[in-house]
Amino acid sequence: MHFLLSPLLLLLSSSSLSSALTTHDPQTCTITGDPDLYGIGIRIGFYLAYLSGLCAVCFQNWAAVRDARKGVYTVNAAILVAMIRDTATQPANMAAFEWYILLQIAVFVPTSLSFVIRDEKPLTLALCCMVDATYAVLQPWVYFTRLGQGWDVDAGGGCPSPKVYIFAQIDFYSPPFTVFLKVMSVVSCVGGVFLFLCAFALLLFCCVPAVRRRHPDWTGIMMETMAEKKEGNFILSKRNAWTTGGLLFFGLTLIGLTEKTLAVNDISIPGTTVASTGQLIPLLVGILTTVSTGYTIATQPLPWTREHRMRYHSGGRVGGELEGDGGEVAGGEQQEDALGSVGLGGDKGPAKED
Repeated sequence: MHFLLSPLLLLLSSSSLSSALTTHDPQTCTITGDPDLYGIGIRIGFYLAYLSGLCAVCFQNWAAVRDARKGVYTVNAAILVAMIRDTATQPANMAAFEWYILLQIAVFVPTSLSFVIRDEKPLTLALCCMVDATYAVLQPWVYFTRLGQGWDVDAGGGCPSPKVYIFAQIDFYSPPFTVFLKVMSVVSCVGGVFLFLCAFALLLFCCVPAVRRRHPDWTGIMMETMAEKKEGNFILSKRNAWTTGGLLFFGLTLIGLTEKTLAVNDISIPGTTVASTGQLIPLLVGILTTVSTGYTIATQPLPWTREHRMRYHSGGRVGGELEGDGGEVAGGEQQEDALGSVGLGGDKGPAKED
């Protein structure tokens, strides 16, 4: 699937950024949304990516996460650049409301992709962390300095405040909610700084040979999840069931609340078809990453099989032959050694003495 996904990512990175805005018309009391930031095609693409990540976590198939992660975070980076530009240069843009919506769609919904930290390419994982961290550290800038941008309460023509739906309708510009947004933006900024530190540490420990040689144990800790340390933590384990169930509940709840927020405000999104490049490419990225994830899972051993268990613990490629040193396919003796290293090999009797 790489040969299909890569051209789309290149096309997305070279396409022009959104020129639309999220604006409010005080004459008609309507809010016009930006189709190239949260149009139907983009939302469906993110939702498909969420389902792909959920399936990969459920089947503990880390290889299936990589394509989905690349596609989603490429779209995320493009959206982030457009949002920063619009917030900084367009006074008519409802910046705070737009950031609130996009934070749910672009950051929180694809949590299932971010959840998997084991990756054979630490540079990719570090860059993904940096995208999320940038979203996080910019929250105080938005909610402390751009909160009223695009919405003048005094000159609003008597129009009702935009609503957010969190199991009930809440006025976006009500004093209690704005205080909540500011407090959470500070918390988000602290978390973003932590993410940046994690990204830099990942790059340092995993990409700098001198540091990797000096601290081999630290590198191993960075590259392995706690799940790999616990024998039997597979699809049938309680831990994995709780993880999958939590991601399912969290993701579906966020999707429902986001769609309800768009509905209660009756936001008019021009160009709601997916024919435009701004929506078509993210949608295709979501579709292809879903197909890629499904194909990877379908062509690899089921999580409860002995082959999956051996490769899950040994670090070999899931779904193919176990590779030996130098990249060649491991022979039977090497595979038995790998099985033995994780406690799965056959019992070998003591060596016979001559």
